[in-house]
Amino acid sequence: MLQYKGRARTNKFKVVDSVAFEEEMSTIDVVVDKEDDYYIILGSNYGADAWPRHEYDSDLDEEVEIDLIGIVANHLADDEVAIFMEVGNTRLTFLNGEAIAVNNKHEMRMVNLNAIYGLAKELTN
Repeated sequence: MLQYKGRARTNKFKVVDSVAFEEEMSTIDVVVDKEDDYYIILGSNYGADAWPRHEYDSDLDEEVEIDLIGIVANHLADDEVAIFMEVGNTRLTFLNGEAIAVNNKHEMRMVNLNAIYGLAKELTN
């Protein structure tokens, strides 16, 4: 069976409370890097995604769904936008690329490489 290999990262963004953000992020299986007052999150190969979608809850003794984008949005400083970018492939038979931007009001914008097929169709006669 072919396996999806994904890589992901965010842009640099600021949060309101570094201690609270780092505490909440410490429970999620991603790399959180801090440079000056800015954070970057890195992700890689979580099943069929490059960002984790589930985490193990030891109190419940089961996997629970997580909303990483929502969690980050909750901590963003005013006028900051976190951009979650992912690229991946399955032995080059399938390529994926998407980016999601979110602010602290949970407003989002998304682009996906597969959207090019619809745009390309506009170029045909």
